[in-house]
Amino acid sequence: MKPEEKRAASAIEEVTGIGHTSAQAIVSVIGTDMRRFPTDTHISSWAGLCPGDNESAGKRKSGKTRKGNALLRSTLVTCAHATTRNKNSYFYAQFMRISAHCGKKCAYVAVAHSMLTAIYHILKDGVVSRIWELITTISSTRSAKSGIGNLILSLLFQDVSAF
Repeated sequence: MKPEEKRAASAIEEVTGIGHTSAQAIVSVIGTDMRRFPTDTHISSWAGLCPGDNESAGKRKSGKTRKGNALLRSTLVTCAHATTRNKNSYFYAQFMRISAHCGKKCAYVAVAHSMLTAIYHILKDGVVSRIWELITTISSTRSAKSGIGNLILSLLFQDVSAF
């Protein structure tokens, strides 16, 4: 592996549930250059982990995820199985919330989607995994009137080199 791929793999390993071998497999599939994916939704769609939400007239139609990169998808779903064993993580809370109304298989895919989104921002923006979990926790629990959540998010995304 190249040095930048080793750094990327070690950064990805900070995400709960991703081990050394899984991190290397993820980096080998998506690479380290995230410029080819403009947003995190693009990489989720490419991987086949974007959520399906097809509803019309109050009837839920098929919400199957489409085919994507088989190695990346299976690796992330396996990592989602591992991360839900840790009871003190954001991904476990997300799994419990979604599996209550959607089922375990759907919840594992949703956790894998969240993990891929975190990996994308780690590789593109250099965000540390623990900060990413804090951001997702704040953004999912704050209300629209909460000024403290917006303040924390703005402080986290300030350019450190400006100081």
